[in-house]
Amino acid sequence: MHRRHLFAGMTLLVSTAGCLGDSDRDPAVTQLSTTETDPPLFMFEQPLGVENATNAEATDIIQIGDTDDSHWVVAMANAEEPIETAVSVTGPDDADEPIVETTVELSRSAYVALSLREPGAYSIAFEWTAGRETVSIESSKIDCNDSNDSVLIGADGEIERTSRASS
Repeated sequence: MHRRHLFAGMTLLVSTAGCLGDSDRDPAVTQLSTTETDPPLFMFEQPLGVENATNAEATDIIQIGDTDDSHWVVAMANAEEPIETAVSVTGPDDADEPIVETTVELSRSAYVALSLREPGAYSIAFEWTAGRETVSIESSKIDCNDSNDSVLIGADGEIERTSRASS
């Protein structure tokens, strides 16, 4: 009789091995270069109307996590002159402290790109002289599909955002 209870307890322990404890780990944060990756910029030209956006230069490319699943968030400013922008990323899920904080200069010719590769929900705050906006990324967007959010920051304090996903 005692062997059955012991065996049932061992089965439960073995079936949960590898599934517990990893969710609290901090995701790896990696700086990337344009020679290592190619962030999606085409949505700034259509539908956001920024001419020659695909010729823009990266001010920062940051990868968060290291799974095969991913979602890109790319931001640029709708201005010729650079706009100093603070970028803060919290997540995945209910993280209290930002996992990334950086300050970049964004314009029509300069962007910041975030490759979210750790499953979970994220909040990305953009703060500049004229405003502050937070973009929420649902955990369902970080999957095996090719997806991205494009964020266009306006000098007037407004943002435009467009999303795309394909399977």
